[in-house]
Amino acid sequence: PFVDSLARVYEVDLAGNVALFKEGLTTVTDIAIDPRDGNLVVAQFGRFSLQSTPPGFVPGTGSVLKLREGTIDTLAQGLSLISAMQVNAAGEVFVSSLFGDILKIESVITGVESPEATGGPETFTLWQNYPNPFNPETKIRYALQTPGRIVLKIYNMLGQEVRTLVDKIEPAGVHESVWDGRGNDGLAVPSGVYLYRLQVGETLVQTRKMILMQ
Repeated sequence: PFVDSLARVYEVDLAGNVALFKEGLTTVTDIAIDPRDGNLVVAQFGRFSLQSTPPGFVPGTGSVLKLREGTIDTLAQGLSLISAMQVNAAGEVFVSSLFGDILKIESVITGVESPEATGGPETFTLWQNYPNPFNPETKIRYALQTPGRIVLKIYNMLGQEVRTLVDKIEPAGVHESVWDGRGNDGLAVPSGVYLYRLQVGETLVQTRKMILMQ
């Protein structure tokens, strides 16, 4: 179900008996077994909100969890649109998204910090664009704790790429990119809701929503 905390995982034995294994989950899209310890790993697509504009799944609310006896460990969070997951023999977790990416989960993703947070970002920080809504352009700020390869792209709500703003190695620190409301073809895009997506290296991804009003 799309409602928070209503998804459940059931266990079926060889005799066909069904028992509740874990409840309180949200939009589970895939499960796998960690072969090292036999624990269940769960991919959550993300939260669905009727209050967003338009109503839909909230970017950056997907996560990967490990279900242990009596506890839930968060392996990664701040992910977007997780469609499938795989755990290999070494216990490494790989997830794919509706954007067509395959990501390796190497560390816990802490998500987005507020602009008022003191100190540097733990890994990276992606702030809300300003202004939002915007016309004709908006600024996107992000910060890196260490140098890394950065890919910043704009997508429409169908998951189709609209514009690549950044694709290069950048130093640590605060950076800013401006989107002028045009696609890769140089043409102005229509008014609507768009996603801007920051990828740092091969594994860290954060997505936010913005509105273009012409």
